[in-house]
Amino acid sequence: MNVDRETEMNLSRREIRVLLLHEFFLGHKTTEATNNICRTMGQDIISTRTAQRWFNRFNNGNLNWTIHVTLEDQSKWIWTD
Repeated sequence: MNVDRETEMNLSRREIRVLLLHEFFLGHKTTEATNNICRTMGQDIISTRTAQRWFNRFNNGNLNWTIHVTLEDQSKWIWTD
């Protein structure tokens, strides 16, 4: 899958955290998660070290997110920092 730079540049930190959380729930290791995200969303979108820090937080129970339901009844994950 080819990913253009515009797609890569438009991802926020929160969106990347959601991707990391998804990879975490899938049971992937940090290196695999990083490779999956970078392959899909663009090279260098996240470092393995950053993924390790977030996986450590997730492992310690710090999921730090809530579910927000919009009026259209679509669930969106909102990070609370």
